Amino acid sequence: MDKIKEFFFDSGSETGYGSEEMLIKALSAGYGTNAAEFTGGRALIPEDCETTMVNAMREQHEDCKIMNTFKKAPVKATVHEYNRRTGTGDIDFGTTEEGGVSQEDGQAIERITRNVKYIQQYREVTEQMNVVDTFENAFESEKLAGTLNILKIAERLCIHGDSDVIPTEFDGMIKQIKKTNPARRNIIDFRGQTIQTRGEKFFSEMVRSISEQGGEANKIFFPLILSDDIQELCKDRVRFGANDNRMTPVFDSYPTPLGTLKFGEDAGPDKMFRVRGPIASKGDPLQKPNAPQSVTVSAASAAGSLFLAGDAGNYTYTVYAINKYGISDGTSPAAAVAVAAGNGVTITITPDSTKPGTGFIICRSAKGGNAVMEMVRVTKSQSATTVYVDINEDLPGTTDMIFITEKKLQAVAEFYQLLPMRLYRMNPVNRLVTPFILALWGVLDLKVPEWCGLTKNIAYQGGLYA
Repeated sequence: MDKIKEFFFDSGSETGYGSEEMLIKALSAGYGTNAAEFTGGRALIPEDCETTMVNAMREQHEDCKIMNTFKKAPVKATVHEYNRRTGTGDIDFGTTEEGGVSQEDGQAIERITRNVKYIQQYREVTEQMNVVDTFENAFESEKLAGTLNILKIAERLCIHGDSDVIPTEFDGMIKQIKKTNPARRNIIDFRGQTIQTRGEKFFSEMVRSISEQGGEANKIFFPLILSDDIQELCKDRVRFGANDNRMTPVFDSYPTPLGTLKFGEDAGPDKMFRVRGPIASKGDPLQKPNAPQSVTVSAASAAGSLFLAGDAGNYTYTVYAINKYGISDGTSPAAAVAVAAGNGVTITITPDSTKPGTGFIICRSAKGGNAVMEMVRVTKSQSATTVYVDINEDLPGTTDMIFITEKKLQAVAEFYQLLPMRLYRMNPVNRLVTPFILALWGVLDLKVPEWCGLTKNIAYQGGLYA
């Protein structure tokens, strides 16, 4: 530093001494992270100014596995209707004697109605962002982000959508499978067991159950938390020789006598598949519902109760209101009740008088516990109170797995599109912005839900039963 001074300035002169210090500062690189404070030489240091933004989002277009799996079919009405053949007749008794009377029979047909639902989001970009020099085009950046978000919304609805709880949603796969006629429905209840405890036999059980209905299950979808459980289940069945030095394999399929189930690449873990875990209030604070006014619980003998001797004990309940804008705070204090074997718990919910919501999320603890997690979502009754009886059919702090049949000549599952993904430019009124709306209008339809299946109440790491 002294040599720099000697080179530029006469040390014997006092004239320009302040300028000397400024020039030395200008030639110094220094450190700092606040660009507003950079002066002199630091401002000349090159920065990493890429032409594109680093995409650090958790979800990409490729992660919307279900939306990418199902066939898209255009429709021309907001209500799509068709006939579903559910039977060809009786196959057990169709014979007669010579010259005898033929048995009267016929096919079974049911009418299916699907209401198209509307996924839309308003977005805008300021005129300042449109004219300044940015790393990437501001409008295109916002359009891409909006498109990804619309696909994530549609993906989530394909799994968890429930038009009874939020009328603007369409029914997802879980709801459509549960609404199937019990005589044709394929559901395996884990009753709070983990996949490792249950064992791999449930794969074959479900495939066989679907095959008995005429389907050929070949894909499964589940939340990310179950990925490790399935890998551990498969690895326990792998045997290596003394000289085998291969790395531990990663499994993406499971063979059964009636077909192979795939859970890799375009199937398996889905980022939009949520578990029934803790619930938190979220959404637009001005439009989301208020917490229910009151919740009362009482236990009494109930037909079909799944509260067995080992389930007897004390339970805690909390209820949240929900609508298309968000989730309310939970009821406080939580309601507690003692439950005996064979009981059912009657939950009576009185909604808020001003912003009641369209449905409720009922959360419950495990036996003797204090932590509550989501158990079930129910629609709000039109009467003054909503009553739900808990017979321990749905366990809180558990999750599900979906089996589908994809390889058929006729599509088993379709996404009916009244309007494919489209961008509508809007006109600004009194603000210098470029507004636009992204829209996707459609509805998911499991055309043959008996060719699909659901395993429910699966314990997961971090839940109430693992």
